Amino acid sequence: PELAGGLSVKARYLRGPTRDREARLIGLDPGSPVVVLLQLRIENKDTNAGSVLRRIRFIVRNSPAAGRIGLQQSVVPPEITTLKKGKMTICILGLVFASLSNREGTLQAKFDLKSGRGSTPLDIRPSLVELVKPLTMDVPMFEQNIHRLRGFQRITSDFTIPSAATNTDYIPRMILKQVALRPLDEQSWTNNKTLQLVGCLPASATEKLYIVVQQQGTSSGKITVCCDNAMATNSILDSLKKALRG
Repeated sequence: PELAGGLSVKARYLRGPTRDREARLIGLDPGSPVVVLLQLRIENKDTNAGSVLRRIRFIVRNSPAAGRIGLQQSVVPPEITTLKKGKMTICILGLVFASLSNREGTLQAKFDLKSGRGSTPLDIRPSLVELVKPLTMDVPMFEQNIHRLRGFQRITSDFTIPSAATNTDYIPRMILKQVALRPLDEQSWTNNKTLQLVGCLPASATEKLYIVVQQQGTSSGKITVCCDNAMATNSILDSLKKALRG
């Protein structure tokens, strides 16, 4: 969003090989599950002629709210000395949390983003669906395991997508943008409009998560989420449905 004095910051979570490479470059362990990386796009959007933003820097405020898990370590980008009107820069923010949780919104990192024109507080709380860890599994094993999960372990819900979302890959694109998993079968969506994903919850490698997304109409379908953790199941389902609403 645009902050004080025309300063604009957009962020996205890094995943996979890109995350691992950038973690090494800033001295963090890519194999650690408590390491979270964000790529930041910082831009001067001030409309005044000759505008220059000065001394743009991140100051950590390691004081999470009650019931939250804060930072053990952070690696902030170097100070940006000057940023002229219409110019932008890309940088990496590294977060190392004290521990993990299977509850939505529990992890919290707090910063002040300062410049010569003021200070803006930043509150970063990675969603549970972003922290899910990918697993490798073949389709027959996936279907066998998901068939066993019943009752509170399984939630199925209808979804609709915006009428303007006419692109055939809208559903898988929005789902995979939201969750840090990859399809079991890359051709499954093309062949039968079904997306199958599997992972484990961040704080427990034994609590596996199974997701099935099926398109059943031009702008509708069903999502099934299965997991032994009922609270996590509901949180992840809500996040996926929100992603599909655009």
